Amino acid sequence: FGAVLCFCMVQIAGCSKTTAELIEQAKSQSSKGDLGGALITAKSAAQQSPDLWEARLLLARLSNEAYLFAQAESEAGKAASLMSGDAQLEAVLELMRALRSQSKFSEMVNYAMPEFLNAPAPLRASVIAIVGRAKHALGSHEEAAKD
Repeated sequence: FGAVLCFCMVQIAGCSKTTAELIEQAKSQSSKGDLGGALITAKSAAQQSPDLWEARLLLARLSNEAYLFAQAESEAGKAASLMSGDAQLEAVLELMRALRSQSKFSEMVNYAMPEFLNAPAPLRASVIAIVGRAKHALGSHEEAAKD
């Protein structure tokens, strides 16, 4: 009951803050090691502004950190649908991480978009590594070695 009351209090308190303030609060909570609080605050931000990709992407990242992979998959997918360019690729990478953690390797490989070839090097390297691992897990060792 205490956790529900705390959640409701955060929800009510969150209504008086802007989405940007909630996002910053969630980032601060996360950096201080309060992952549970960060998740609740990020969820409030996403509920307050459902079409704001920043809130969705933050919620996806925090969900992956908390091992809530199905939630991370859902939120990263929503974020990616609201984005374009390199920012969208970041959301797709977060989605791929959630899929990997659920052993959904075939789905993961399907998200390896050609746009990643022109992405900044750190993003491109992350995608190459994660897709290579997925192909290896699927038994496509030769393809994995090419990536």
